[in-house]
Amino acid sequence: MSEVPVTTYATLSYLDSQGFQRTARINRPVFSIGRLRTNDLQINNSYVSRRHAEIIYEDGQFILRDNQSTGGILLNGERVTTHVLQSGDQFQLGDVHPVTFLFETHAISPESDGASRTHEEQRTTDRLTTVIASPRSRFLNTALLDSAENITDFTLNRLKALNDFNRQMLAASSTHALLECLLNAAMETLPAERCFIMMRDPTTGALEVRLSQTREGGTQAQPSLTIALKSFEQNVAISSFDALSDTRFASTSSVIQQSIHSVMCAPIGSPQHVRGVCYVDNLLAETQFSDEELEYFLALTQQAGFVIENLRLIEELRATQERLINSEKLATLGQFASGIAHELKNQLSALTAAEILMSDAEDQRQRQLIQLILNAQQRMVSMVNEIRDFARPEAKAYEKTVQPLVPIVTEALNFARYDPLVKACRATLHADATPYVSLNRDKMMQVLLNLLRNGAQAMQGQPGELTVRVDEVEGSARITVSDTGCGISPENLQRIWEPFFTTKGSEGTGLGLGICRRIIEGHDGDIACHSVLGQGTTFTIHLPLAAVPSA
Repeated sequence: MSEVPVTTYATLSYLDSQGFQRTARINRPVFSIGRLRTNDLQINNSYVSRRHAEIIYEDGQFILRDNQSTGGILLNGERVTTHVLQSGDQFQLGDVHPVTFLFETHAISPESDGASRTHEEQRTTDRLTTVIASPRSRFLNTALLDSAENITDFTLNRLKALNDFNRQMLAASSTHALLECLLNAAMETLPAERCFIMMRDPTTGALEVRLSQTREGGTQAQPSLTIALKSFEQNVAISSFDALSDTRFASTSSVIQQSIHSVMCAPIGSPQHVRGVCYVDNLLAETQFSDEELEYFLALTQQAGFVIENLRLIEELRATQERLINSEKLATLGQFASGIAHELKNQLSALTAAEILMSDAEDQRQRQLIQLILNAQQRMVSMVNEIRDFARPEAKAYEKTVQPLVPIVTEALNFARYDPLVKACRATLHADATPYVSLNRDKMMQVLLNLLRNGAQAMQGQPGELTVRVDEVEGSARITVSDTGCGISPENLQRIWEPFFTTKGSEGTGLGLGICRRIIEGHDGDIACHSVLGQGTTFTIHLPLAAVPSA
C-alpha cells in the first residue's frame, strides 16, 4: 500500500459535539474513523460506530470505505460503502444526528520546511503575506534590535509588555491558566478584534479551539483553519495584509464567509515541538498588523510554549513519582495479600463440609443455598489471589471456555441480591441477545458483583434502579450496568481506574475497578464508564463474540 506522498496531503474538517470546527490531517495509508480512542480520528458521538469507516490511500487515490457500521455513510447525499474521494466531497457518518466531514486535498512544496514558493506565487503574495521563524523576531533575538537611540516608543512598550507577560506566565500553575494569560496579553497589547487559541488534541491530532475572545463579546465564530494549519505545520508566524486578496487563503470558506481581512497566527511551542497556535484577526479592512507586531506576537507565543513545556515536564515528574509510590504500595499489597490468602484458605477449608451437606440434602432449595456457599468460597479465594496478582505488572492469563453470557449475568445478579444494599434497589436484567463468549466464569462473576455493589453503594440511602443489559453490537457482546445514583464528578471520572483512588473513604480500597479492568482486558475486551453527576453511572463492557459450540 502506498504511503501518503509528501507533495500533497488531505484533511478532514468537521464540527465536534460542542460546535467547534476541527481539522485532522490524513497522515496514514489506512486512516480509521470511529468512536473508539484507538482510531486515528476519534469521534465522540454515540451514533457513530466504534470503528465506523476508514480512508485508504492507494495508487494516488483516497478511498472512503464503510466498516459495516450501524448508521452507514452518506456521501454527497447518497449512501455508499466504498467511494473514491475528490477534494470538496462531503460525507456523513450515521443517519441519526450525523457528523459531517469535508474532505480536501492540498498541494505543498517539496522543500522540507514547506516555505518555498513559485515566482508567480511570490509576486502575488509578497505584498500581502509575511512569514517569519523565531530567529527573525527582534524580541527573541535582541541582536536584531536597532541601536538604543533608534528604538521607538512602540518597541519599548512591547518589550515592557513582554516582560510583564513573562512574570504572569511564571505564576501560572496549569496549562489552562497559561493559555488564558496568553489570550489576555494578545488582546490587551495587539489591535485585534478576535483572538483564538487552538491546541492539538493528542488523541485525534486535530487542532481544537480551547479559548477565544472578541472585542464586542457575543457569539464566537471560527478562525481560518487553513491559516492556522499552515502556521502549526511549518512552525512559523504568519501575517496576511488582506486575507481576502491573498491567493493562499482567499478561497477558504471561513475567510470568505466572515470577511476576514488582516490576520496573524503564530505557533505555541518550542523549536522542536509545536503544541498549538494563537490566532488573531480583524474583520475591518482599515485595521492592519505591522511586521513588528508579528515579531512581538511570535515572541509571546514562543515564550508561552517554553513555559508549557516546563509545566509538562513538572506534570510528568509528578506522575513518575506517583507511579513509584504506587509501585511500592502494590509490592507491599502483594506480600500482604499472599499472607491473607494463605490464612483465608485455611479458614475457608471448613466450608468444604458443605459438600457433605450437599450429598445429604434432599430439599432443592437447601441444595441451591449450599451450592451458593461453595461458589462463594471459590470466589473469595480467587479474589484474594487477584489482589495479589494485581501487584504484578505482567498481564494475567485466565483459563477460559466458551459459555453463554446471559446465565452468568443472571447468576451474578441473583447472588448480589443477598447483599442488603443491592436488595434495597430495584434490580432488573434485560437480555436482548444470547451471545457466547470465551471467558473465565469466576473472574467474570467477580467483575459483575463488583459493579453491582458499586452501583448499589452509589444509591445508598435513597430508592434507585440497578439495570443490567446484555446485547450484541458490532461483532461483540456488550454488558451494561447502570444505576440512578449520585454519579461521578468529571475530575474523579478521569481517575477511577487508578490504584488506591477511592471516593468511599475508609470503606474503599481503590483497587476494585482497576482489577475489573485488568480482568476484562485479560479477556481481550474493554470496559468504559459514563457518568453524569446527580443522575447516575453506566459501566459498559465489550467482549469478543465466540462461535456457538456444536452440540
